[in-house]
Amino acid sequence: MLVHVCGWGDYHILGQSLDDAAGETFDKVAKALGLGYPGGPIISNLAAQGNPKAIIFPRALLHSHDYQFSLSGLKTAVITYIRKEQEAGSDMNVNDVAASFQQAVIDVQVVKGLKALEETGCTTFCMGGGVAANRALREAYKQAMEAKGINVIYPPANACTDNAAMIALVAIDRYLDKNFMNPDGDAHAQADLEQAY
Repeated sequence: MLVHVCGWGDYHILGQSLDDAAGETFDKVAKALGLGYPGGPIISNLAAQGNPKAIIFPRALLHSHDYQFSLSGLKTAVITYIRKEQEAGSDMNVNDVAASFQQAVIDVQVVKGLKALEETGCTTFCMGGGVAANRALREAYKQAMEAKGINVIYPPANACTDNAAMIALVAIDRYLDKNFMNPDGDAHAQADLEQAY
């Protein structure tokens, strides 16, 4: 997601994934390569040893003039490439596959992040979620944004593994504000981020 944070609890979604989340895509590519779970750290480590230009994978919605993301086509392209290489019995360079896949994700993320900053006039960019632990993504954001005077903030890697701490913080805020859910309310896997609390 790309979210304009106007203040604590005041969020405006600029764009989000139309299908797979970035972390989910990393997990599925790692699975297709026969690697472990979670896939993000594994792909990141392999990619550090590979050539990000070795294989040209698609960069969906890169020029869509909006802030939406789509990773299902990239995931399918990578999995198809892996299967074809395996069926052909070729000596596939897993590091190059990981690096090329990761670079395709990074390219779209950074371009859209920069456009969002330009549109909103924000001078700080903050990463969050599991994929924020990805070293190459952090470095790409840092290089692209600091060159334009944008401050880039990301949490320590150990805070990028689970949403539980973020959810707990919101729960504490709502509790202290006495903003409780009705007992007959229905739970939702994804709450409306733009709903004021």
